[in-house]
Amino acid sequence: YINFDSKFIEINSTISKVSIDNCYNINLNENILNIQVFEKLKELRIEGQLRSIQTDLFKSFKYIAYIAISCYDLKYFFHQVGME
Repeated sequence: YINFDSKFIEINSTISKVSIDNCYNINLNENILNIQVFEKLKELRIEGQLRSIQTDLFKSFKYIAYIAISCYDLKYFFHQVGME
């Protein structure tokens, strides 16, 4: 279980690529992709089963150029979150 608390004051992070593999039933939100930790994120890859993706999660990531999401059960994902 990964959770980045928002109490960080300042982090000088240079993480540009993140891969989350074999995840199961996660809520992809700012607790996992904290903008203070991943401010310079350019590439994100996720493989597994997502429960949800936070609305407007990627708006704050000004360097993001590539997002790849491979869900094991896409029908389950769309059923959980619906379509906006």
